[in-house]
Amino acid sequence: MRFLSHLSSSVTLAVALEQHKIEQVHFLKIDAEGSDLFVLQGFPWDWIKPDVVVCEFEDDKTDALGYRFRDLADYLVSQGYEILVSEWYPIKRYGTSHRWRRFVSYPCDLVDPHAWGNLIAVRSGDELARLRSLANR
Repeated sequence: MRFLSHLSSSVTLAVALEQHKIEQVHFLKIDAEGSDLFVLQGFPWDWIKPDVVVCEFEDDKTDALGYRFRDLADYLVSQGYEILVSEWYPIKRYGTSHRWRRFVSYPCDLVDPHAWGNLIAVRSGDELARLRSLANR
């Protein structure tokens, strides 16, 4: 989002959305290098419910921050979302290509505790079924 470029790095999404009078978010993509849960906790869930939320997980990064893959997924579930997990094989080295493993509905276990990936959160089971259908083509 272009408007975030002039904001301080410590501004929550709630403050930014209010300052810019944004009343609706259809697609929310979070990639905060391990701080995704904290960014989501700063979102104004009480007055905005995005149709789709995508965020990244990697326990190897977030263990030191005090949360894991399940905590992030459970937070989104508590906000009324159903989740499709895009799981990748563990990263061997940053800056190189990575290998994708699978799509799976949450709740689930990761195949490898060092896996990483994305949570794709939607607000209805119909949308989750549609995503799964598209993902399995």
